[in-house]
Amino acid sequence: MTRPNASLALALLLVPAMAAAATQRFALLIGNNVGLPSETPLQYAEQDVRRVATILEDLGNLPRANITLLTHQSLNTVRRALREMQTVAVQDAPADETAQTLWFIYYSGHAGADGLHLGDEVLPLAELQESVRNAKAKLKILVVDACRSGLLTRVKGGSRGEPFPITLSEELPGEGVVFISSTAANEAAQEADTIQGSFFSHYWASALLGAADVSGDGRVTLAEAYRYAYDRTMVATSGTLAGVQHPTFEFELRGKGDVVLTNLLQKSASRGRLTIPAGGNCLVMEKGREGAVMAEVSGSQSASLLLTPGPYFIRWRRADHVLEGPVQIRADASVTLSPDSLERLEYARLVRKGDTQTRFAQAPLVHGLWRGEILPGLGSMGQVGVGYQLDFPWFSIEPRLLFGRSTTATQRLHVTLRELGPELRVFRAVDVWRATFGFATLVGTHQLHQSFVGAVTPPARTTWAFVAAIEALASVDLYAGWFLAAEAGGVTYVFPSGNNPNHSETSTPFVARVGVGLGWHL
Repeated sequence: MTRPNASLALALLLVPAMAAAATQRFALLIGNNVGLPSETPLQYAEQDVRRVATILEDLGNLPRANITLLTHQSLNTVRRALREMQTVAVQDAPADETAQTLWFIYYSGHAGADGLHLGDEVLPLAELQESVRNAKAKLKILVVDACRSGLLTRVKGGSRGEPFPITLSEELPGEGVVFISSTAANEAAQEADTIQGSFFSHYWASALLGAADVSGDGRVTLAEAYRYAYDRTMVATSGTLAGVQHPTFEFELRGKGDVVLTNLLQKSASRGRLTIPAGGNCLVMEKGREGAVMAEVSGSQSASLLLTPGPYFIRWRRADHVLEGPVQIRADASVTLSPDSLERLEYARLVRKGDTQTRFAQAPLVHGLWRGEILPGLGSMGQVGVGYQLDFPWFSIEPRLLFGRSTTATQRLHVTLRELGPELRVFRAVDVWRATFGFATLVGTHQLHQSFVGAVTPPARTTWAFVAAIEALASVDLYAGWFLAAEAGGVTYVFPSGNNPNHSETSTPFVARVGVGLGWHL
C-alpha cells in the first residue's frame, strides 16, 4: 500500500507504552549539511535531526542510551553505526517472543541517484537498504529527507531522475519494513529560511508538539499528525519555485487501530502549555524574534503546544494584520495567547521589514491640508483630498487628488480661487514602535480657476500649474487598521502670470503646506 504521510516513521517508532507487547526502540539519526563539492551546503539538515532526537527522547520516551545522533560525520562512522545498531538490537532483544524491537533510521542531507552524500563520500542506496533489511528487528524504518540547494527556498533531492527505489518486504510474516521519503515520485523536497528547517520536518515536529491534537485529549495520533503535517507541507510548498511537495511512504504492517505518537499529558509537570486560539497562522520562536521556529499552528481550531520552560517569541498572522510579542513559558503552567497582550503590526510594516511574502500593502486615505498664499491678495487656502497609498519594501507611493477653495475681497472686487489636481507622492518610511516617519518628494499638476464678482467683473481665468514639494511625514497606528497621518513641508507652484499673452511671465511661489490624514490598512 502506498499513500502520502509525513509522520508514519515516528508513529511506528513510538508505539504506545500501553500496548500488550513490550517494545524496545532504537534510533539512528544522520544529518549532514555538506554534500559533494558541486553541491551548495545546506543550512538546516543537521538542525532537523537534532530536533527529531530531542522529541524522541522527551515526548516519545525513547531512552537517550538508545539514540545515536551523527551530524557531519564520515562514511566510515555511519557504516560503523549501522552495524552497531543491528548488534544492539539483537543483544538487547526482550526474551518475550511477543515483544517488538523497532529500529528507526532518519537521514537529512544531500543525496543523488548514487546514494547519500556524506561530504565528498557516498553511501550507496543498495547498501543502505540491505542494512535495513538484514537488521534483526521485527520492525525496521528508514526515512530519507534528501536535499540539494536553491536560493531562499533550498530544493532537496539529488537529481530529477527516477526516485529512490522503495519496495516492501514480503518475506517477514508478522514483521515489517518501512521506507519513507519526504516527497512523492519526481518531486523536490524543500527547506526554507523563514522556518529555519525543511518543511517536512518542521510540520512533523509541530504536529507532535500538540498542533495536530484536534481532539484535545493530550495525545497526538497517527491520523491527527498525518492530516496536519501532510496538509501543511502541501500548502507551504504550493507557492515555491519547486512546486507542491507530497510526503509519501510504503509499508506492510500487521495490526489495526490508530497509534499514539506523543503523549502530552505525561510531560505536563516539566513543560508548560501554550494555547493558541483558532484563526490565522502562528509561529512560535525560541528565545526571541530571530530564534529558531519551534512550532507552527494554523487552522480553524485552537491548539495547545507542550513547550520546555523559557522565553519564546510569537508571530501570529491574522487576515489583515500581524500580532507579535514575547511570551514566557513556565513548567506545569498554562498560557493562553490573547491579542491584547501582543503588539499589532499592519502589513505595511511587515512589507518594509521584508518579513512577509506579500509584495505590497495598501491603504486608502482622506486628507485635510492648509497652504500659504501663492500670489499677493489671493490668501491662504484649505484643501481636502483622497489618496491611495501603496507600501513596497523600499519605498511607498501615494497618488491623490486635491481640491481647495479660497475667497478674498476688496472694496471693488470679490475673488474666488478654486484649485483641483492630481499629485503623486513618493516617500521612504521608517517604523519606530507604533509610529512611522519619513521624507517625501511630490509632483503634481493643478488647475487654478479664478472667478470675480464686483462692480466691474473681469472674465474668469483658468491656469495650469506644475507643483513640486518636499515634505516630512509621520503617522501613528490607532486601532483595527486605522492610522493618523501628518505632513509638513514646502511646495513650489510654477504657472504663467500676467495679462499680456505676448509677454507672459512665470510665477514660482514657494509656500508652506501642512496637513493631516486618516487612513485604513486593507
